[in-house]
Amino acid sequence: MPTDVSIQLFNHVDDAWADGLRDWLERGSEAALSGQKVWMVCRSFVQANWLRRRFLEEGETLMGVRFLDLRRLRRELCLRAGLPTPSFGRETLSLILRANMTEAEAASAYSGQLLDAMDNLAACGWLDRFGADAAMNVLHVTQTLRPAVRAIIESLLWRPRVDQALVETDIRLPELNLGFFGLDAESLDQQALIAAAVSASEQTQFWFAQPLVAEDIFMRWIERLETGLNAEVTVAASHGTARPYEELVSQFVYPSGPSPSLPRVVRASRWSDQTRAVVEIVREEFSRGSREVAVAVPTGSPSGPAIVEALISAGFPVNDEFRSKAILGYSERVHRWLADWIAGPRTPEKLLQLFGLLAHGPDSYGRFRDFLLKQFDDRQTRLLSELLPVDKGYPWIGELINFGQDWPQNGSWKALDIKWSETLTKFQEFLEKHRSLFRAVRISLEPLQPNWDEIQNALGDLVISSKLFLRFVYDSISESSRIGHREASHRYAPVVVSTPEQFHATSWDAVILVDGVGDLWTRAVNQDSLLSQEFRARARDEGLLLPTIQDQAALREDAVLQLLQHSRRSATICYYAKEEGGEEVDPNRFVTFLEHSLRASTTTFEPPPIEPKEQFPSLAKIRRDRCDPEVGFDEYLFNFSALQLKADAWPASELQKAIAAPGTFAFRQLFGLKRTWDRRFERDGRRTLGIVVHRLLKVILSNPFGDLFKEGFGDLRQSSGLKESGGPNAFRYISKIALGWNLPREDAWWQSIIAKSAHLVERMSQKVVGWLEQFPYGISEYSSGDITVTDPVLFLKGRFDLLLANFDRIDGGEIVIVDFKTTNSIRRFNPDTGEGFQIVAYTLLATVMGATRCAQLVFTPAGVKTLKLDNGAEEIFAKLRELAWIQDTYCFGHAPLLRQEFATNEAMPLATLTIPVWVLRKKRALVVESIKESQDSDPPMTP
Repeated sequence: MPTDVSIQLFNHVDDAWADGLRDWLERGSEAALSGQKVWMVCRSFVQANWLRRRFLEEGETLMGVRFLDLRRLRRELCLRAGLPTPSFGRETLSLILRANMTEAEAASAYSGQLLDAMDNLAACGWLDRFGADAAMNVLHVTQTLRPAVRAIIESLLWRPRVDQALVETDIRLPELNLGFFGLDAESLDQQALIAAAVSASEQTQFWFAQPLVAEDIFMRWIERLETGLNAEVTVAASHGTARPYEELVSQFVYPSGPSPSLPRVVRASRWSDQTRAVVEIVREEFSRGSREVAVAVPTGSPSGPAIVEALISAGFPVNDEFRSKAILGYSERVHRWLADWIAGPRTPEKLLQLFGLLAHGPDSYGRFRDFLLKQFDDRQTRLLSELLPVDKGYPWIGELINFGQDWPQNGSWKALDIKWSETLTKFQEFLEKHRSLFRAVRISLEPLQPNWDEIQNALGDLVISSKLFLRFVYDSISESSRIGHREASHRYAPVVVSTPEQFHATSWDAVILVDGVGDLWTRAVNQDSLLSQEFRARARDEGLLLPTIQDQAALREDAVLQLLQHSRRSATICYYAKEEGGEEVDPNRFVTFLEHSLRASTTTFEPPPIEPKEQFPSLAKIRRDRCDPEVGFDEYLFNFSALQLKADAWPASELQKAIAAPGTFAFRQLFGLKRTWDRRFERDGRRTLGIVVHRLLKVILSNPFGDLFKEGFGDLRQSSGLKESGGPNAFRYISKIALGWNLPREDAWWQSIIAKSAHLVERMSQKVVGWLEQFPYGISEYSSGDITVTDPVLFLKGRFDLLLANFDRIDGGEIVIVDFKTTNSIRRFNPDTGEGFQIVAYTLLATVMGATRCAQLVFTPAGVKTLKLDNGAEEIFAKLRELAWIQDTYCFGHAPLLRQEFATNEAMPLATLTIPVWVLRKKRALVVESIKESQDSDPPMTP
């Protein structure tokens, strides 16, 4: 152990700079140039860059001093001690644990939590004091998993074990001058590494910022370092550096009275406005003479990349130390998709994802997506082998479905690695074979990680499941490295964006703290491990430095206060009132303390108003007309009168949508367009039940001679299918019909649908038989063809579930229209929502077809309901006249949203800007008024 170990505590980093830190770096630079080793270990490279910056500001350069973080320090010591470097870390250790777990445990986060807990127990000394068996008892490790955990604890792949081995090795590095700067109590788990580094050096100097909160755990750590390293602890003398917010920090820790100097508090309306506010604050700081600005963003916050992008776009040189995850390229995404596909399950979403990655343009992707959705609508199964027949125009589907089926269930890492390389080669050949469908992508066969071979050496002959191997490949690709913005400036740029923890123990002219809402400043980055808070508290009472959740929150709070403490000229705290989605958020307790306790004035950031510029005057006019309640529906609001479209009959079943959602109906009726962007591969039991019931009834009630015999009508009293469906073996007979449709086999969901359908069809067939005495002739799924009805004039067509007649024809006979329903809910007529207008249309069609009398029945599981148009006839015919006007003029308009429980609302296939509901209602009223005026001006009809 070196005889010269000193620890210096400082209240402000400028005090430490003047009281030995600068001199140590200057002497270290001279010693390094003479051949000695000088290492300065920092918590972050933001701190290292800050130290270099201080020398540059004084017109000097720092040469020869090597700056390391704790991870690189461990690597250097391991190389010199001949120990393996745990470079692959937790991923491989987690893989070893999951290989010995049950499938459910391996798929969960348990392995990572177990490693976290073991790391904490080793770092605080609990593991050395009580042993591995006691630790596994505390963590409730199963007996089957204990050998794997014990092997990890004893392995040099585990970081705490490596650190302890470094201490036991007692390596010496002659002429090594070692410095530690800016570490805090979050480095508690690195005590063994620090002890090994100090032991290897000839001289070691520590510089620690005195804590503002969390003093207990920090001072215990300092005391342990002082005792264990035989170090001398001193406090840097104050050198009169300006500290405008020192009293504010004291007020926050120990409230006693008003603070003479308060930071600026800026409130933005929304999250995006906060980003704009930061840009304006940075601009103001430079105009006031600040030379450097630190922008502190909570770890993991989306504000970091947004602020970096905004500052760079505004022309500021920015050092992006926040760093965002790199976006994966096509090759990496296809690589990851293949691992996920082989690991399973193989779903329609994954198949669509591949086509989205590699399709030649949106048209090709759209056609395949429509095909896949149609297949799902017909088959209602997520099993690809049942969903996608190979003879439907996509012959490569069968090849892709079977791709990777030859993977073994288990294997060694080496065997699975070889298999993975073969799979990549075959998939590359598959893409080349179908290059007319897929874009060219070169899949790299290089190892996913630099330490891929080390992982194989660590696992040895351990047998793992292929799913676990493939999941490891998937995670390795997904965990992309963090990189700075591609247009970011150098490390000495005047604006630095990073986290409060990385800024620890550095001083800046101006500090901007963002996201002052909720608990973003103090929230734990990683979730708590398996160790309970009660256990942690007991460990603390026993003298072990095992931080609790409260300690961790206090350490993050201390990082924020340290930034305020070290600000030289000004500090600004930014927060926002609403998220981008409109959800209100509360300011955090820092902001609340400033505003309510210290009466700090808050500046509301108002982004500069956007001056209305009609760069697209035609679009501006369209928008004005759409929102003008005094202007009717024009050609830009679903008025297609100028297109001179060919008349097309409207389906009777669609009249409700034509009333409640005319815009959606117009797109579907005129252009065949419908909304599909939010379609999902989710089974619809209610819809499928209705389809199967109607198909079964069509088979049972169909005329065996079809339309060639009596215009399609048949005497249903002679129908063998109807007799069988009402006989003693009716359920078996009906189920056999459905099973002959090649539906997905051995599917419990489909079996239940068929069973329900057979039960409903049996009961409905019996109800049909009861009406055959008066109306013996019938036809199933009868289509009326295109028919023009009069008064009002409407061009309609209809399809009847069942049409019964007293003769073998409609003209001159009495008919009964039967509608089969699989639910008992029968909606009433409502002209406002369009409910019941299918029945109105059926009545009009029956009259034109020559029926002398028409009755309409609804067969439900509960019974038979007769439908009549006794009430509301005037409102119904007024709505019919409106539909006739729409059909004649092709002016559909847009309907306001309905609030009824079963209402049909607009579901546009195209995106449209929101129009106020009252405006749409006023426009609809103008349409109705124009209809009345045209009718009043027409001469009365003569008989």
